[in-house]
Amino acid sequence: MPKRKKTTLSLDDKTPPPNPFPPYDAAEDLASYSKISAALRSAPELSKENNTLTSPKMLMNITAGMRYFQDEYLGMEASKANKWPMNRIPDHLFHDRSPSGPLYQILLSALLFQSKSKSNAAKKLKSYWTFTNPKHYKTHLALMKKVRADLLRHKFLTVPRVYLDDTVHLTYSDVQVEILEGNVLRFGGEVVRNRSEATHVVAYDADADLSSEDLTHLDDDSEEDDSEEDSDEEDSEKKDAESPQKLYLRTIAIQKPQASSKRKSGSNEDAMARVHWWFYPSSYDEWIPASDVNEDGMEEG
Repeated sequence: MPKRKKTTLSLDDKTPPPNPFPPYDAAEDLASYSKISAALRSAPELSKENNTLTSPKMLMNITAGMRYFQDEYLGMEASKANKWPMNRIPDHLFHDRSPSGPLYQILLSALLFQSKSKSNAAKKLKSYWTFTNPKHYKTHLALMKKVRADLLRHKFLTVPRVYLDDTVHLTYSDVQVEILEGNVLRFGGEVVRNRSEATHVVAYDADADLSSEDLTHLDDDSEEDDSEEDSDEEDSEKKDAESPQKLYLRTIAIQKPQASSKRKSGSNEDAMARVHWWFYPSSYDEWIPASDVNEDGMEEG
């Protein structure tokens, strides 16, 4: 199983943290939006829109912005103030560049949402589509919720149907089971009583499942005491210790800087590897320096 080298990336102010987006404005990535661009320009709903808005370059930037927004506000490391206001859109949907696929629907929904907005921000396209601007957080959150609703309506997403098997009911109290079921509903799922109807089956695992104390804190209505703020750092350290470590990976792609890049070309340090971490969903795939992956993990596939 490939491992990341023991050397780690510096995360000081001079070196940005690893990110899940392409490190270079690759020509092939830009070209992959050409069919979606043509399809959107042919969509009757966007007939009055400026072609600049549906250009491959703009579509690529909007896609990257939405993925950034999800990583910033809907991921494991989201700040507590804005934590998980909606379900995350599965990352693999952003990789389908077919002219009638899920990314087409994502971009169509986003563009229609912007075109129907009456806010002044919507008229300033460059500012509006800057997902890194916290001033537009509420607008972008509403946009993402609309996109997700449209994906469900067009069957690109399905509602998770969760079945709690007998081991859960035998292990936890009725109150704890209600908490589990409540969290399924909170995140837009359905609880089913028949295993054959389920898309997900939850079973008790003594090594992996939450303790009774941790399960109690899953209740969204639980009250917070005054000491919570003081224990944030301790909770964060505990969470890091319990989370699966990013040790094992699979290299998905290797990309070298373009000849026109301002980076020093030709050196191995410039190459970037897109890696998938074992035990994490695809939304946590990221680009890291290829030199930071040992030779066993450098095979693509």
